[in-house]
Amino acid sequence: GADAQKSEVKTKLTALKAVGEAAKKREFEFSMREETLLVLKNAIGRWEKFAATTEEKYSHIEAAERKKITDACTAADQLLATDLQKQSKMSKTEDPLITVAGLNARVDNLNKLCTPIMNKPKPKPEPKPEEKKPEAAAASEKPASTGAAPEAEPAKEEGTEEPAKEPAKPQPEADMDMD
Repeated sequence: GADAQKSEVKTKLTALKAVGEAAKKREFEFSMREETLLVLKNAIGRWEKFAATTEEKYSHIEAAERKKITDACTAADQLLATDLQKQSKMSKTEDPLITVAGLNARVDNLNKLCTPIMNKPKPKPEPKPEEKKPEAAAASEKPASTGAAPEAEPAKEEGTEEPAKEPAKPQPEADMDMD
């Protein structure tokens, strides 16, 4: 009370804070768990869908890499199911088995494994050496310059000439009587 020593009050306050902080932490974990579970489930679903996709832009990804993604998703889903079953048997007054930080870490691990595979660039097709040969041959076949000036404009085919545009005529100003 009012006549207690300051050290006694501090120790009592520290003990109460420890109990209060634990309760606040459990409440936070309980309230945020469902939202974070959805994030993890969505990530698992998104990566499983990616591993099964047949889109052209991902056709270069090998089956072994797709299997890595599928295996990681299956393992994450099984671990989540096991942990949820254990968590459902616990009371709200116990420290949770599944934490928001733990779920976020699982999402991050899954993303770190799968994102590099998804973003693997498609190999560029090898250029055909045949295409370069005609250009080189065409360059060597050019006739030597005859001293004539090069044409300023390319020759136009007959009947495709554009009609000459007439210069714009100034419009006569209208005389307005303002009475």
